[in-house]
Amino acid sequence: MQEVGLCRYLLQKVNDDSSVSDDERQNAANWFYAAVGLALIPPAIVSDTWVQAMDDFTPDHRAAINSNDYIVSAYIDQSCSLFQVNIWNVQDAIVQNLPRINNSVEGYNSRVGKIFPTHPHIYRFIELLRTEHSFQQHKAE
Repeated sequence: MQEVGLCRYLLQKVNDDSSVSDDERQNAANWFYAAVGLALIPPAIVSDTWVQAMDDFTPDHRAAINSNDYIVSAYIDQSCSLFQVNIWNVQDAIVQNLPRINNSVEGYNSRVGKIFPTHPHIYRFIELLRTEHSFQQHKAE
């Protein structure tokens, strides 16, 4: 029997694909979302949350277990991790409405892209510029 690739757990079911059950697929999705969500939760609960997610949702697949090992050694185990939680966790930035990336120019560009519509009317554009100026001035103070 051919081994099913890990991506089969995460991709949508196609035709008569019965190699992965719906429950296994949902667990794999929850496992993936838990990994992504670690950057968004309070740093104090990152370790416990990931341990719980691994216990509850890890797909029964060698690649998933290898991924868990890597995530723990690189991000979770603070005694020996490559990247400390305060480097990659952006929960504090979200709460304080700050850019979630280290490159402030990219963060500002992202913010402006969300605020300004693609082709605003000139008066709306001026109004948005004034609002952004006030925000940046207040932030600088």
